[in-house]
Amino acid sequence: MKMVLTLKQRIQLVQLYYANNKSITATIRLYRLQYGIQNICSRQGLTNLIHKFEKTGSVKDADRSGRPSVSKETLAEVYEATTRIQELDAQGTSSTRIIARDLNLSKSTIWNVLRTKLKHHPYKISRVQEITKDDTHLRYVFALRAIVIMETEENWLYNILWTDEAHFSISGHVNTKNCVVWADQNPHRLHSRPLFSPRITVWCGFTSNFILGPYFFEEQRANGTVHTVTVTGARYLDLLQTFIIPQLQQLQVLQETTFQHDGAPPHNTIAVRRFLAEHFGNRIISRNFDFPWPARSPDLNPCDFWLWGFLKSKVYAPAPATLNELKERITDCIAHINIDILRNVVGNFADRVILCEARGGSHFENYM
Repeated sequence: MKMVLTLKQRIQLVQLYYANNKSITATIRLYRLQYGIQNICSRQGLTNLIHKFEKTGSVKDADRSGRPSVSKETLAEVYEATTRIQELDAQGTSSTRIIARDLNLSKSTIWNVLRTKLKHHPYKISRVQEITKDDTHLRYVFALRAIVIMETEENWLYNILWTDEAHFSISGHVNTKNCVVWADQNPHRLHSRPLFSPRITVWCGFTSNFILGPYFFEEQRANGTVHTVTVTGARYLDLLQTFIIPQLQQLQVLQETTFQHDGAPPHNTIAVRRFLAEHFGNRIISRNFDFPWPARSPDLNPCDFWLWGFLKSKVYAPAPATLNELKERITDCIAHINIDILRNVVGNFADRVILCEARGGSHFENYM
């Protein structure tokens, strides 16, 4: 590493140089002996210093050209303004434009101070579902209990059947903020999306060892056509009776499976609760049972934080033309999900409950 000489050291070197018959070698050797500094400078460095002194009569660095450096006062003003604006803003954010206007400085100056001087970086805010104070407590209790069970029952986590429903529409999703078209002229590209796009409702469930589904909530009309229907308690019970339980019995895992679903009203009718208790006993994670699922917790449900986003990233590339094509893609995509992926996702749930407990039940994904 190149050593930066202080003004005092430069003067001492020049004095030794002229006191020792202008010998570069003798000057460096004597300086090391006299001041106990081994890596003082190179022969070329001392030669350049002497040339500068003989030419200018000074050992100071010449004033640099270009944009002047930012003063300490400006650094302090930018830091204070950034903190103040973030505290006043409802979302806790700030922007270079607002800071520049507040301090009457250019945006480029603010950007330079924040990035190169203060070493700040622009961090994006993630949108999360709002949770109440009561939700936070219930999430904390759930996470703490899950951690205790994971430590005492080795296979509990791997035998949970995570379940949920989601809607898939023909139009899919397009993020216009991040979608750009590179061209030498503006192509004036538009994305046309119907107000009411045809859609299907899909149920899916999985453990670390297998995946069930998809199951489509649909009924056949009198004319023979199939249409999507709303999930009701009766239809959800039919799903349990005709699809989920037979599948688990066929896999011979019903007696060891823990069933999980969220607090949606169709999941908590009296008939559904009785049916679940009959087949799963106390191995149920759900509202109105001994191990209640915390409300507004998509960040803890693997179906929400992984499955649906994963499927939607696959089935809409390219966009399907019909509902039947959409159903075929969902079915094919689910069929190709391997066990390694499922085990990684379930393992991620374990990491999430540990972090949720550490955060007292509050939001935690911004710390992952």
